[in-house]
Amino acid sequence: MDTDKSSRLSGKERAALILDAFESLLEEQDLISITIAKVAERAGVKRTLVYHFFPNLEAMATALTERYCAELKKRYTDRLTGGGIDDIGTTFGGITRIHAEFLNENVAAAKLLLGGEEPVATLRMHARPGGRLARIWSDIINAHTDAAHSPESEKSFPDVVEALLEMTTALFSFRKRRDGRISEQASDEAAQIASEYLKRTVEVPKS
Repeated sequence: MDTDKSSRLSGKERAALILDAFESLLEEQDLISITIAKVAERAGVKRTLVYHFFPNLEAMATALTERYCAELKKRYTDRLTGGGIDDIGTTFGGITRIHAEFLNENVAAAKLLLGGEEPVATLRMHARPGGRLARIWSDIINAHTDAAHSPESEKSFPDVVEALLEMTTALFSFRKRRDGRISEQASDEAAQIASEYLKRTVEVPKS
């Protein structure tokens, strides 16, 4: 019989409790093994309450990804302070190092954002940070460099950064599976590739 221990919590706190339970399960097993029933049991709430906030696992994965994006944004802005850096590659390198550190520290985040050993394709695609994290990255790069995409460019700057994020995700996923972690060398490699790509794609005004 379910025992609902969230009766005195606000709606926001209940949703957070459920996400915490989902995250803790994800630390222990692959996404394919997790069910709504398991999340409800771990959270100590009724399944109906889980469905009230999250109609399916995809919605839950998306919400947890939003949480990770917010945490990553905070880490980026806390670490990448100051201005005057006019080298996009250097800025991107700082971002990729912070990103790699976060994924190495957080087992659940790595499984969700990079994919586990047995990823569920539909969930994996919707859970990836995609556009939102790409916009965060492009905002930070613009804030710390003189970078601005050329009006004649076929792609907007956020679209370019989203393509780089997909490349970084693929590289980090491979290294995580092969070595068990993402090395500093891997983040430097991503930064180098990004630097060369951005030089060819983005027009950087000369000071």
